[in-house]
Amino acid sequence: MDSIVQGLADIYGGITYVVARGAYWVSIVLLVVSAVAALLMVLDLIFTPTRKFLSADRAAQPRDGIILIGQLLAAALLIGAVVLAFRDTGNPYIGTIAGAADMDRDAAVPLLDAFSFPEKEVQLSDAWLGGTVQSAMKEQMDFFVAQGEIEAALASYGSFVDTSFLERVKGRGDGGSAAAVDTGGLQELNVAYFSEWPTANQVAQVEKTYDEALGLTVNWIPLASGVEMADAMESGEVDIAYSQGLTPFANFVTGGSDLLLVGVAVSYADADNCVAGRGLGITAENAATTLAGQSIYTPLGNVTHFKLLKMLEHLGVDASTVELVQSEGGPAAVAALESGDVVMACAFGGAVNRMLANGGNLLMTGAEQEAIGIRVFDIISTTGDFAAEHPSVVTGFLQVTEDANRAYNDGAGFPWRPIVALLAGAALMSLLVVYRRASEERQAGLARYVWLALAVSSVLAVILAFLQREDSSIPYMGLLLAVFIMARAWFMLARPEVRFDKSSVAAKAESRTESALIVNKLGMVYELPDGGSVEALKDVSFTLEPGRLLSLLGPSGCGKTTLLNIVAGFLAPTSGEVKLGSEPITGPGQDRGMVFQRGALFEWLSVNDNVGFGARMNGRSRPASREEVQDLLRIVGLQDFGEKAVYELSGGMQQRVALARCLANDPKLILMDEPLGALDALTREKMQRLVLDLWNETGKTIVLVTHSVEEALYLGDQLFVMAPRPGRIEKVYDLPFARQALTADARELKTSPEFVRVREEILGMIWAMEEQIMGTGGEN
Repeated sequence: MDSIVQGLADIYGGITYVVARGAYWVSIVLLVVSAVAALLMVLDLIFTPTRKFLSADRAAQPRDGIILIGQLLAAALLIGAVVLAFRDTGNPYIGTIAGAADMDRDAAVPLLDAFSFPEKEVQLSDAWLGGTVQSAMKEQMDFFVAQGEIEAALASYGSFVDTSFLERVKGRGDGGSAAAVDTGGLQELNVAYFSEWPTANQVAQVEKTYDEALGLTVNWIPLASGVEMADAMESGEVDIAYSQGLTPFANFVTGGSDLLLVGVAVSYADADNCVAGRGLGITAENAATTLAGQSIYTPLGNVTHFKLLKMLEHLGVDASTVELVQSEGGPAAVAALESGDVVMACAFGGAVNRMLANGGNLLMTGAEQEAIGIRVFDIISTTGDFAAEHPSVVTGFLQVTEDANRAYNDGAGFPWRPIVALLAGAALMSLLVVYRRASEERQAGLARYVWLALAVSSVLAVILAFLQREDSSIPYMGLLLAVFIMARAWFMLARPEVRFDKSSVAAKAESRTESALIVNKLGMVYELPDGGSVEALKDVSFTLEPGRLLSLLGPSGCGKTTLLNIVAGFLAPTSGEVKLGSEPITGPGQDRGMVFQRGALFEWLSVNDNVGFGARMNGRSRPASREEVQDLLRIVGLQDFGEKAVYELSGGMQQRVALARCLANDPKLILMDEPLGALDALTREKMQRLVLDLWNETGKTIVLVTHSVEEALYLGDQLFVMAPRPGRIEKVYDLPFARQALTADARELKTSPEFVRVREEILGMIWAMEEQIMGTGGEN
């Protein structure tokens, strides 16, 4: 009977999810029902376990004390949720965006308040990208030509602006669904973005919506300037630049670069402004007289400079009577205005906010500046070749960006509705399970409360719906989440078979580690341009148990690296299959980490940022990520080098960083492709010991490709010798040396009779294979 009721609960939860996904207010009503019913159940049941816990009979009911604590905790959660319900939590995306931008929420909020993310209809208007970009861009281009920042204007401004991609995007008022993306064989998309901006599309970046919608892997590369973005696109390292400054784009285009403007990323009129000093009484009305003969601190030759001069012109200030002092950055602007050396300072972002907080005032707001045609924005750009070769990818990228901008502008959107629906189904399912586990007597007493909860929740749902219409944000998400937590906690407490069962926890932990690598009849054939083919692997099968370190050895062309790339998910086999545990490997995944011969590190980032990159991309908070990074750096012996740039480190130290970065994502399987091959002999010996220690301490499963027989014997507790043409496993060794090396001297072990015997045996085997490949085997 229990299994039938549980099955019905599962079905009911699933139906609730489907219905609530389509009707948002249904899920709201169901969650309120769950909350009220759960609270009444707590109040009704709380005295029974209290009496038993305090009585002499508590030994007969050893779990009553735990149940009581759980009920009190659930009630406290609900009270806290009610308090949260009446706080305006603001736009629900801000936390995700701040994390992606590597900023504190308090620092991100004022910037996001000053930014706007224009949707398709706005971007295509004549004031933005419509026509020949007269209002927004042409005026700025002409200004920079006049200032000598750009040598010559283009004959046609439309030649570097292509709005055809944006026109194919489905906007707010367009019907139908977005077209499927044709990747044209493209497997990865490299996107540069401005590292200092929090932007709406970072929600889609974190949640990998771009990857899913485009059907390929999107690599996000943070760069510090629009010049770096243009350089990266010219070199082919970057395909699309998001939030590139207009000035560097224009400089490169007029210099002959094949770049295209395909959209607007962010408008920041309020984030880029000029602030008059505290107590000086300078206003828009008296600027013509109060600014004459004074000094203004500003960047020169960029959009801020353009904006200042246009504003002075509008306010009737003769620019020739004002001294412009070259800015050295935002903090310097704040200091210059505070010291009184200048009467006004121009900057962007946090510097503007700090100057206003110090008592300064704006002469014109961003809205007032836009009203007279001063628009400040960053763009989305690509190369002409990439746009021509992959137009569907460019359109798909703009579509995901459009959806993310619209969701942010609405203050709520695509992540929340299904989440709320899921919470509703899960919470009600939990209550149903709790209800059916009570005795028949208790069920009779509880039934009236469930029906009462239905009636009360209907009234609450009406009130909630009214409030939501008045405010498009969702200030009640904290309440909904707390109710879900409470319901799940109650569900766990009501199930004796899982309540604080250490053996159950241990079993789950064991099941997580039991993730064997299973390779079954694997084959790989490469097609050649001349119509021929090469069979790189044939009928390769093995099972690598968790916690083992496998070395792959063999002559060149035996398929070692091909096998490693298939396991990594970089290549799809021609035949056979690969599984990690019960999951087939069909592409790259977080359950596998890769360490290359050269670390593939981000040279422009510090050691800390390289190691913590994966954690931040997975949405973990910066403090947690920083603590993990420090622990990992201690493990690899680089605890004092966290703030160093990667290029300042030696080759061995860079490989240590690569190992730490791989471990930061906590993969089940670590793949190493000649990780120590580029190191000098002494450093290689030290790194071999580090690999052994990491393997021993973490218990990770490792597959190592190497050409060094000695290294393969020393590190591997299992070794495959592979033969070429076609690649196959020739011989398998189970070795004791890796375990012995944990407590023995490396040189003594490597010169021991057994180690030397196995080494010479394998060397002879590989040498014979090499001779056969070179066609000399018959001569000796």
